[in-house]
Amino acid sequence: MSSRPTNINTSVPTATNAVPLSKARLAFFQPLSKEAEFDDAMVAKELMNFSPIRLEEMDSVSLLDRMDTKLVLSIHQLPGLLADLTPDYYMLDIEGQRLFTYDSLYFDTPDLSAYHKHHNRRLNRFKVRQRKYVESDLSFIEVKYKNNKNRTIKERKRTSGIHPQLQEHSKSWMKMIYGERFPIASLKPSVRIIFNRLTLVSKDTKERATLDLFLRFSKVDTRLEGEQWYIRPDLVIAEVKQASRDRRSPMLQALLKRNIRPLKVSKYCMTIAHCYPEVKYNRFKHRMTRIEYKLARVKKDLAV
Repeated sequence: MSSRPTNINTSVPTATNAVPLSKARLAFFQPLSKEAEFDDAMVAKELMNFSPIRLEEMDSVSLLDRMDTKLVLSIHQLPGLLADLTPDYYMLDIEGQRLFTYDSLYFDTPDLSAYHKHHNRRLNRFKVRQRKYVESDLSFIEVKYKNNKNRTIKERKRTSGIHPQLQEHSKSWMKMIYGERFPIASLKPSVRIIFNRLTLVSKDTKERATLDLFLRFSKVDTRLEGEQWYIRPDLVIAEVKQASRDRRSPMLQALLKRNIRPLKVSKYCMTIAHCYPEVKYNRFKHRMTRIEYKLARVKKDLAV
């Protein structure tokens, strides 16, 4: 296994004009330069301390039907967290690389019904995306369904890449599984999200955890050209995926020790609220303010 530092894929489409935003929304994210580079030096050493697990060994924790627990932390808290988790988790390793790039194109109706259902706390809701696992050069059409028992059920199908419109075979596949439960025919691109992910697998239980870093995103049109890319460089989104919720998880306990508690947060909803200033976001505003406060507090403590 290679001990080299992880290389981060930072390629993004060319930015053009920024979208006008309210001051509150604008403050949370910042414009991203096309030439932006991300420094993974602060975590590279910790990554290599984990015992590796190969992709083909993760079938038992695919957890396509699961309970999710999300949490938010600062990237400055990540090295210490990883050090605490080393005894209890394996880390996904593919040919010596451990930090992987995920490129996702989300689809929604013209009136953003998927976003509004989430905002209004409606269950039995769907999210549709095309996702490319960049280093593996694998692409899927993926549908996440949140049922009325608050479980997340994911279905996916291999595709040839990310396309500016849903392909007919993808629409047929979704219709075969979901019928008329959501408006497949009217889906169009809404936002493109790229991030880098660490994947941990419990050594003792049926649990998988992910840590998403360097989240960047853009509103897109049908040509997949972003109007402006944005980023929150100190934001890390953790997600613990379990067959049934268990607060004894070493990941959850390590985060609780740092006064980091579960927080319902959606990368899709945060980015839609930022890119579409006309949508309501009052139910997300408090969460984003809370995240802003926590990240600022960590930064302030570091400066002391």
